[in-house]
Amino acid sequence: LFSEIYEITPSMQLAEGATVQFGYEEMGSDVEQGLAVHKYDPTSSQWVMLAGTVDADNNVITAVTYSFSLFAVLARDTKPPATEIAYEGGTTYTDGLGDIYISSRALLAFRAEDPAIGGRPASGVKETGYRIDSSSAPFTTYTGAFPPGDGFHSLQYRSIDNAGNTEQPKQSSIRVDASAPAIAFTFDKQTATLKNKIIVSAASCALTVAAVDPAT
Repeated sequence: LFSEIYEITPSMQLAEGATVQFGYEEMGSDVEQGLAVHKYDPTSSQWVMLAGTVDADNNVITAVTYSFSLFAVLARDTKPPATEIAYEGGTTYTDGLGDIYISSRALLAFRAEDPAIGGRPASGVKETGYRIDSSSAPFTTYTGAFPPGDGFHSLQYRSIDNAGNTEQPKQSSIRVDASAPAIAFTFDKQTATLKNKIIVSAASCALTVAAVDPAT
């Protein structure tokens, strides 16, 4: 709501229509151009938008109605939600190239917000959808955090608000690392293994230790 709710009586039909005019609070031209007078329809229990004009200089909006009822100034929600990836539990790591690695215990989640209109709440997020390893499959409705499965995955995700505004799909990629690093060591002298012990053929030697992570 960007105005009070006004009641104009008596409730009656107007063959030639009547012009109604309401004031509203200052909120910036980008929001003001999306304002409209709405009339409450008791039959459908909904607010119906009326055609009209906005005088942004004087903060006045004008419309034509063919019946009297409750009236209010409302804003049209024209901006889509914004969705971000989130992770629950486990461990995440981003390398120098921006690639994201997550442990197999991490769950994939999404967070979406519908931007406010003139400092007031918008229509709100209706649903968030995602698809994994496909750019053409239907979006799956997000219902809660889930394990994406081991390996490399490409993601697309977007949200829709209650006004029908659909976010352009965002893209990202993740690598689920479920393998522990492997450690190998070598000596520069001849060795032998006896009862799980390594025996070196010289009193001193050089030991080289290398760790390899198969996923990264």
